[in-house]
Amino acid sequence: SISLRRLTTPEGGSLKPVSLRRDERIRECRGLSETGSSLCVPVVSICLSGGSDSTIRLWSLGQQRCVVTYKIHEEGVWTLATNEAFTRFYSSGRDRQVFETDMTTDASGMLFREKNTVLKLELDDGNMDGSPSLWVATTDSSISRWPITNTTVASEKSSQSTDSPLPTPTQIAPSFTLSGSPGIVRHHVLNNKRQILTKDTSEQVALWDVLMAKKLEDLGKVDFDEETQKRFERVYVPNWFTADSRTGMLNIRLDGSDALSAWMIAKAIGLTDDDADDTRLNLGSLVLQALLEYWPQTHRILENGHENPLASSGKTDEAGQTQEVQRGNGYFSVARHTPVVFGESGDCGCALLRLQVGDAGNLQEGLLLDETVPPWITDAVIRKNPPAYLKIAFVLLPSTSVLKSLKRDRLSASDYLQVRKVCEHVYEKLFICEEMSGSGSRSEDSSSSRAERAEEKIEILCQDELLDLNMDLRTVKYFIWKSSSDLVLQYRLRLGQVGQGEQDKTGTLEKKVRPKSKTSTL
Repeated sequence: SISLRRLTTPEGGSLKPVSLRRDERIRECRGLSETGSSLCVPVVSICLSGGSDSTIRLWSLGQQRCVVTYKIHEEGVWTLATNEAFTRFYSSGRDRQVFETDMTTDASGMLFREKNTVLKLELDDGNMDGSPSLWVATTDSSISRWPITNTTVASEKSSQSTDSPLPTPTQIAPSFTLSGSPGIVRHHVLNNKRQILTKDTSEQVALWDVLMAKKLEDLGKVDFDEETQKRFERVYVPNWFTADSRTGMLNIRLDGSDALSAWMIAKAIGLTDDDADDTRLNLGSLVLQALLEYWPQTHRILENGHENPLASSGKTDEAGQTQEVQRGNGYFSVARHTPVVFGESGDCGCALLRLQVGDAGNLQEGLLLDETVPPWITDAVIRKNPPAYLKIAFVLLPSTSVLKSLKRDRLSASDYLQVRKVCEHVYEKLFICEEMSGSGSRSEDSSSSRAERAEEKIEILCQDELLDLNMDLRTVKYFIWKSSSDLVLQYRLRLGQVGQGEQDKTGTLEKKVRPKSKTSTL
């Protein structure tokens, strides 16, 4: 038997049949001017090919050459179908027009025109009910059945120029339509790098959550561009995933080069209501841990709340201690039917393993995961090793409206550090250190009360713009500073807080904060 595994070569366009038994090329047919995009092999000795140059070619595999070239379509031919006798063929593609061609007379005529680009044609010879028809799949999610009547194919030769007037279709509407779910045709990743707006073929707009792998809200038939602008947030998060909708569904790709680059505070992404909770979470790690929640390799055994690396699942502790299996990320789970694909890197990488989230607990899928999951994922979901933090260097100095001609204080901190933490740093050096130098002892304020006092007394500015306390450093640098050089922040006392001697305290900060080394870490 013969399989046409490759249609063309990059050099010059040739048809290359390959033997399935020997897995080797047995002959080569030259003559394609462009890349072949469709193929029909009714018998072993001949075949039809459709190309991106809008031509259809009849090949003789025995003679290793093109016998006839049909010029019917205006754009690339993507699909072909023939009758059993191989006397007629049907073709379509990018131009949405479906043609019938009689190979005995080389005459062709248009049967009908679809609304969308045609991807596949399947001929039903009518053996069951006696009426032949064509099943047509397009870029739309529906499949249509078009009847083929006993019409006379146009007598015009298929070799005519395509500049002639467009032919008239013999069919206006399909006899039956099998409706499918609307496919996504447009998407936009929002600034928070967590939510995505989509628009489908029925003009419906929806909001999706990438982190939890679910739809958040159906917005109905609204203006997509207006909704995108309305949901704009002044926040910057590193790109930790890529999204596409080429298959009609939302596909999220995580790559080892940047999947673990986005850190956020738990409060900022809505995973806790405690304002004092500044737990740092990596978005990529959270998603991976949720997707592989049922993989036994990721489970941890806890005894009385503490991890026991020697314990195994399903065993009873002799001392009567309570054992609990900890799995997932501890914050949320994703639907068990969520599909997961492991593949090679790059757009052309092949899939290595396909499964659903809930299947990871099965023995066979678990063994395949053991062989497939790359080291950077096992570090995140099994060893729980935290990825490296991205640092931002910035300069902190008093506002020019308070003091001038002071040396700069250069610091570095994680890029997700919020402005409120910079306020606390300034307050601690400005007031706490002053109290310690005066009394010799440090006040016993709690961290929460110290944070509240800092927010009441201190303001942070960049480019003379007062910063929101919830902003992080990377957002400030991206939207306000807009330079690759070190970020420059200024601090000042809030209006009403400046009293006698306060300017002296502001000056004291510069003297006491200035580190001995070139850069200090905040």
